[in-house]
Amino acid sequence: MEEGLIDEGAELVESYLGRVLEDIGKIFRVVKVEKPKRVCLYVAQDWKWRAYRIAMERAQEEKVDFGKLLRTVEKELGLRLHTADLAKYLQQAVQEIRGMPEQDFKTLAGVEVDELQVLLDAANFLSEQLGVQEVRVFKADDAARYDPQDRARLAVPMKPAIFIE
Repeated sequence: MEEGLIDEGAELVESYLGRVLEDIGKIFRVVKVEKPKRVCLYVAQDWKWRAYRIAMERAQEEKVDFGKLLRTVEKELGLRLHTADLAKYLQQAVQEIRGMPEQDFKTLAGVEVDELQVLLDAANFLSEQLGVQEVRVFKADDAARYDPQDRARLAVPMKPAIFIE
């Protein structure tokens, strides 16, 4: 049983890294940076992950009561965010969760993914695949992060924010 979980977790990580590479590739094509030197990735803050997990439980319902979801998240996490911002985030999270391949959803529901560690471990691989000198990885709420365009605020679970230079 545990062996299957390890395989599923590894497959989820592989699928995740593929999506990250794809997203970076799309940005390369749009911004047309001739020879990018550095790619910075920012993973979502812990509160976003906790809210995402709560949203995962509700996303399976046919019609999500966003008011109830919002109150649950605010209460359970003790957040002091602007309600409109949190509501927007939760709507985006539910939409992404519902669009997730079913196998990824099941695996993610049963496995804790340390997104920061996954990307740190894969930084050299990503750098080679992208042909850039450096891939740097930060937690979105790391005060010491390098983030000249404030991209970190866009990070959501399983979809890091990206800055290219």
